[in-house]
Amino acid sequence: MKLRDDVTREMLADMMMEILESVKFYKADAAKLAESDPQNEFQACMRMAYQTIEDLMDARLSTLEKNPESNVESIRYKRLA
Repeated sequence: MKLRDDVTREMLADMMMEILESVKFYKADAAKLAESDPQNEFQACMRMAYQTIEDLMDARLSTLEKNPESNVESIRYKRLA
């Protein structure tokens, strides 16, 4: 991913963490709806889609954290606490 010169890894990680919080909320919501109506395949598919998005974002965040010059890891775990 190519970023503008004024965008830092910390800024990118912060934005991704905010999106990830929403994704986790909607995934949990879809899981509850799928559980309450097992015939509703749409909600089961949406839960899977949100899980995929979560996995992809976690993978991208882990690549940001591997940079020794970045303090993204501390930002990420501070926000999760």
